[in-house]
Amino acid sequence: MVFMPGVFPKLETEGLAHWFVFHRGAMLVRLGEGKATIPTFAGRQAPGPDMTRAIYFGQLDGTPCYATIGNKLAGIFNDLPGYYL
Repeated sequence: MVFMPGVFPKLETEGLAHWFVFHRGAMLVRLGEGKATIPTFAGRQAPGPDMTRAIYFGQLDGTPCYATIGNKLAGIFNDLPGYYL
């Protein structure tokens, strides 16, 4: 894995982005095939309605990376199989 730090995302960002989502000291992960991975969601739009601030911080293997804090995550991701806080 190669991480390239950055400050400004490419304006034409399309496709998936890694989202580092934090809630009450925990980070959202996706469990599958016996390992935890960083969740990916479409583009620059934050994956939850209460996540109003997204911080771009670089690319991991060419995929944009964003961080955000969610206040009501438990209800949002309960219905998505494989996602855990």
